[in-house]
Amino acid sequence: MKFRKKPVVVEVITFDELVAHGKANGANIVDGMPWSWKYGGHPITHENNDCYLIPTLKGTMKFHRGEMLITGVKGEIYPCKADIFWKTYEPVDCVRCHHNPADHADEGPCEMEYCPCVGMLDASTGS
Repeated sequence: MKFRKKPVVVEVITFDELVAHGKANGANIVDGMPWSWKYGGHPITHENNDCYLIPTLKGTMKFHRGEMLITGVKGEIYPCKADIFWKTYEPVDCVRCHHNPADHADEGPCEMEYCPCVGMLDASTGS
């Protein structure tokens, strides 16, 4: 038998977004990097400036710069290599304008200079 994974929507942040979250949420800062704080109720620990230790359902994993940190359907977190992430997931909302790409036909193009949903936008016409 063959199976297809059910479509689920997950939250994702980058390494730099996790660093910004730590800085904004009371982490101890050493050499400009947050060292220890909670993200989504999970303890995050600095290993080095390019790696954090992430508690997952399968034990502690390393989250490296350039990877994505996924929050799953039950609130669990886990790192994912960027190449695997982009082969497995697609945006629900446009990563630049936060519209659902399917909504552009009804709402008109976003106000960004470039939108992955619709491509290059002409600043004079908005299309």
